[in-house]
This record gives sequence, C-alpha cells and structure tokens, in this order.
Amino acid sequence: MARPKVKHFLLIVFLAAAPACTRPKPRPAAPGSLAVLPFTAAGGQADLIAAALPAGIADSLASIPQLRVIAPESSLRAAKPETLRAGAFLNGSIEDNNGLLKITVRLKNTTDGFEWGQATFSRSPAEMIRVHDQIAAAVAGWMRLPVPRPQLRSITSDLDAYTLFQKGLQQRYRPHRSLDTEIAFYEQAVRRDTYYARAYQKLAEALLDKAKGPARSKDLLDRLRAAAKRALDLNPDAGGAHAVYGEVMHLFEWRPADASLHLRDAIRLEPGNAKAHLAYAVLQIASGRPAESAGSLATAAQLDPLAAAGPEFLRIRLLAGLFDQQTRNPLLEALSESNAGNYAKAVDLMPGAAVEAPLEYLFAAMIYRGAGRLDKAAEFAASVPPSSSPVFLACAKALLNDRNGAFRLLDRAVQERDPQLIWLKRLPMLTSLQADPRYRNILDMVGLGNN
Repeated sequence: MARPKVKHFLLIVFLAAAPACTRPKPRPAAPGSLAVLPFTAAGGQADLIAAALPAGIADSLASIPQLRVIAPESSLRAAKPETLRAGAFLNGSIEDNNGLLKITVRLKNTTDGFEWGQATFSRSPAEMIRVHDQIAAAVAGWMRLPVPRPQLRSITSDLDAYTLFQKGLQQRYRPHRSLDTEIAFYEQAVRRDTYYARAYQKLAEALLDKAKGPARSKDLLDRLRAAAKRALDLNPDAGGAHAVYGEVMHLFEWRPADASLHLRDAIRLEPGNAKAHLAYAVLQIASGRPAESAGSLATAAQLDPLAAAGPEFLRIRLLAGLFDQQTRNPLLEALSESNAGNYAKAVDLMPGAAVEAPLEYLFAAMIYRGAGRLDKAAEFAASVPPSSSPVFLACAKALLNDRNGAFRLLDRAVQERDPQLIWLKRLPMLTSLQADPRYRNILDMVGLGNN
C-alpha cells in the first residue's frame, strides 16, 4: 500500500510544479518610445506606399501622451535603427497581390525582443485610405495604451486624390527630397478634393520649408497662408495643423502671442509632434525666454534625433546660449568660454570648430572680437556670403561698424518678410544698433517691442 501513496504524492508534486515550469514570462511594461521603420515592398502599388504608410502610422500614434514616437524624418531615414534609441520598433511589409494589398506589421521591444503583436491587413486600394489609423489602433491595443482617435475629417474618399497625396509623401521621405515635386503632388491632391485636410496640412508644411529658404515670393507666402488656414479650418483637432499655422504666425505674420496659442494646442493634441516642440522652443528663445525653451528643445531632439545632430539645432543652440554637456561642439564650447570671459581658451578652441554657415561666421567673429582679435573678427564677418539672409548680412555690417548699411539690410529683411527677423533680440552682433530709434521701430514691426 505504500507504493501507490508514494506515486500519488509524486503526481501531486509534479502537477503543482508544472504551472511554474510552463508559466510565460510576465508581460513587460509598455515601451516609452517607439519608432516606425520603413516597410519593405514588393510590386505595384506597394512601392508607392512603403514610406507613406509608416509616416501615417507614426503621425497617428504621436497623439498618444504615454508614447514618444520618433518622427518619420528620423525613423524613415536612419541608416541604423539603433541610433534612434527607441524602446520598440514597428516594422512591416507590403505585397501587391493582383491589386489586393497585403500589409504585415510586427511590434517588438528593442532590448529583449518581446513581441507585442503582429497582424496582417488585406485591403483594396480604396480601403487603404484609413488603414494607417487602423494599424495605429492595433498597435496601441497590443501595448494596452489609449487608442488614438481617428482623424476622420483629415481623410478623403477620392482614390485619385489619395494616390497623389501618397506620391507627395513618397517625395518627402526620399533621401534626396524634391520639394517642388512634393508640393505639386499635394496641390493636385487638394484640387481633386478641396476638403482633404491632411493633404492641405502636408502642403502647408512643404510650402513652409520652401519659405524658410532664401527665395521667397509674395505668391509663395500667399499660398502658404492659404494652405495653413485651410488645413486648420477643415480639422481644428489636428495637432499638425495647429503646428504649421503657429509657425506661419510666428515667422511671417510676426504675431508671437497667436503663434504661442496654436503651438501649445499642437503639443496638447499631438504630444509626439517634434516640429511643434521645436517651433515652440524657437518662439520662447526668440521672445527672450531661452531658459524656458530647454524642455521643448530636449523633447524635440528626442523625437527627431537625426535633426538634433544637424545644422538647425546648432543654430538654435547658438542663439539660445544653451551649451549642455551632451553637445560636444567646439564652436558652442568656444562661445560658452567667451561668454564666461575666458577669451584665450575660447580662441584656442576655434581651430577645431567647423565654421560653414552664415550664423557660425558671425558667432566666430564675436568670439574673436571679444578676445581683441579685431582682424580675425573682421575676416569672419566679411565671410558671410552675399546670398545669405539680409538679417545676417546686417549683423556683418554692424560688426564692421557700418550702421547705415546694417539698417538698409534690416529694412530689406522687413520688405522680404525674412523669417530670421524673429532673432533680432538674440543676435549680439546688433547690440550697437539698439539705441537707435530705427531698431526699436523694427522690433515693434516684428512683434518683439513688448518682450
């Protein structure tokens, strides 16, 4: 009788231990950040939407407050995804199977490979119009995060308009972006459907990028204002529409108070919008509140890491005076030393600085001027290319003690609606002009008189 009891006891022990042996690993906490990588494509329509679809998914997920979504400008262009420093990656593939598009997506943790989920969506081209929102909803569900609200007013029911819009996005995320071609596709899309809010928003963003360049006509600015206003009117719940409209208000309308309201709405509606955070940081710096901009600038850098390593962020840090320890740049370090009165050390750092852009020439001139090296200061000031912004050319004239020449260039900048005018109070090269009533008049014109 003892042997059956022993067998019965061992069976109980085995059954008790079995769940512990087969119990799955505990579900990890949802990742704090996510990057949507380019999809692989095979044939036909699949090639067209391989970049456009991931960008749409990322834009939709960016409205989830608990999730930091890497901007498509970085996630779709990064040579090595690990440089994005995202907690999870969403990747996928698209196949064109006799006109039916098969989309497979998979979400995995970056570190431990935990798979949050995978799914396959089979859609006709007409059904593709809403698929980015549907995939974003599935991804949020896998992570048990709030599902982003579909922006139904942003989509179109016109398949031709949608195809033109996709072609515009395809241009946007190519390695060598053709801005004019991208704009042309968006303009064709909104001519097909005058209520296509998302196409108007992307059109406004592309026109804004062009207006920030050296060639800026009245027609371009009129088209930019109209597209930004139309996008916002059609969908006032779209964070991206508030972001681009806020930038237009700041850079070209010179209405910083209105710009601030729209940029804050953009961040509230779409916390993962890198452009909104960066534009708000620029507004704070230009308005004389650089210390307040640090948080917005840091968030923008996390969301768009490739841009954070580029020239635009360097220029903003120069103007803000933000020299954090993580930014290892000889010019920033030299300027920091110069501002602290360590002129000899600042000059010693300058040979290692890459001085290539107009603003960098001007700050290099300031560093040498502070050290008493007036010959080098004049050399750098004179190196600002004639094709540069008239604001930067005015700075060079001021450094060369040509006050009247500086004011002529500032007047030209006002006539041309030069977006660099917002930086007037952050450009130390213009200090010698500040007592002149003409300078105060220009400050009032660009909305900086009361700041």
